[in-house]
Amino acid sequence: MSLKALEGTEVTASAEFRGNTFTEEKQSDGTYVVKAAGIKASQLGDTVTVTGEADGSFTVNVSTLSYVRSVLDNPDSREDAKNAVCALYRFYETVKNYRP
Repeated sequence: MSLKALEGTEVTASAEFRGNTFTEEKQSDGTYVVKAAGIKASQLGDTVTVTGEADGSFTVNVSTLSYVRSVLDNPDSREDAKNAVCALYRFYETVKNYRP
């Protein structure tokens, strides 16, 4: 998940997924990224809960598949990025059918 705060606002955030906690990393462009590593293909649709502070507290529930949608909906996404996330989604569907 990627967050961009208003200028001058500091963000602290962490994601909880299946007993694991992942914290934010501030990028050079000012965005904050929470990288949740180790998610199996069959878990890509599972909910990841992100909580944090940025001039108040917040909680967001997302899944890795929301990233797929954001790439496909973005008119500025490169074609190779769209192809990659489509392949990721197809892989998820196949795994879910064989490993429910």
